[in-house]
Amino acid sequence: LPNETELDKILIETLAAGKDTTKKSFILFGSVLAVTTPTAVVICGYCKSSGKHTAQAGAAMFFGNNSALNNFVRVWGQQNNARADLVALLLAVQRAPKTKSLIISTRSEYAIRSITDYAYKNDACGWTCVNGDILKSITGWIQCRTAPIHFNHIK
Repeated sequence: LPNETELDKILIETLAAGKDTTKKSFILFGSVLAVTTPTAVVICGYCKSSGKHTAQAGAAMFFGNNSALNNFVRVWGQQNNARADLVALLLAVQRAPKTKSLIISTRSEYAIRSITDYAYKNDACGWTCVNGDILKSITGWIQCRTAPIHFNHIK
């Protein structure tokens, strides 16, 4: 590619950023200002009768015994396991202290990868993906944080 004009340089930088996950993460989520002793949370979404008109989904987060941050909610919108997992993730990010490092443990590889691998593309496409409303909200809450998030996949 030519590197003569300012626009050429921006295009080259943008294409290079698309290959660098660290750079993409910084562009989408912002910078980390402090690393602290982490707060740990386990999240889980569940849907009873998924795929049926009688489906009912809930999302839970557990920060520890007797923690005031623990919560369980009924999932709004479409009732399925994937959405329930994302609602649990959203609520955990909302409730956790924004200035403390956060470790989120979940069995949902979908929830983790939706943020770590696919959020960049979904953001670029205007969040028109399935569950885009929740994913956009999760991203916004992560952008408000000053401390990092680490995901732990429970097998």
